[in-house]
Amino acid sequence: MIGTLIRLGVVAIFCIVVYNYFFGDSSEKANSSRIFSGVGTLFHDVKDLVSSERTKFDAGKYNSALDKMGNVIDKLKDHANSTNDQTMQRQIGQLEQKKNQLQNRVQSDQSAGYGDNGTKQPVEQQKEAVNLNQQLEKLMNDAQILVNKAAPQNQNQ
Repeated sequence: MIGTLIRLGVVAIFCIVVYNYFFGDSSEKANSSRIFSGVGTLFHDVKDLVSSERTKFDAGKYNSALDKMGNVIDKLKDHANSTNDQTMQRQIGQLEQKKNQLQNRVQSDQSAGYGDNGTKQPVEQQKEAVNLNQQLEKLMNDAQILVNKAAPQNQNQ
């Protein structure tokens, strides 16, 4: 229902801009022209962003983040084993599973073919990059929670 209202609103705005572009007075035509050039610039900027993210992805941007995450998890695991904290060990195991899932996903995305012509659709590609970033941030936050739990214990020792 809300989606339909939003679509109708977008169509109505588009129709008004097109009408003003062809049939409006000089100021309405100028505003419509400015809007069309702004939309063109927006699409160009989105294309550049997606292209940049793809290059970073191919260069291993997410691999280095996952490697750093692995180092943090290893240190936490050592601490949990030395203190024999079963709860922390279980939580670290869950973090490791999430990290491994993300790592497998990154590796499969890097090695997979991207569509019929070898490229992914820009919007799809952008959504994927945003999703991976969000998952990596969540993983880092979960690790930080475990580090914070371990920190008071380290100070007491």
